Amino acid sequence: MFKAYKKYWMGYVDFTGRSSRSDYWLAVLANAIVTIILFTVVIVAIVFDMICPLSSRQVKYLKKCLFLKVSRTK
Repeated sequence: MFKAYKKYWMGYVDFTGRSSRSDYWLAVLANAIVTIILFTVVIVAIVFDMICPLSSRQVKYLKKCLFLKVSRTK
């Protein structure tokens, strides 16, 4: 499946040939799996935030940590 997905992304702008049905459906399946995983992560983050919201102190600490990491990379 990964070989077909890689083949899809390597040749997605090459309009000279045709892909096989299996290559097409494996790329669709891989896209669906990635979408489902990302959607699940977002839903879990939203639900977790509803159950256990961060206090203002924790938010300030996270902003401070993120700012330090961003400023060090520049």
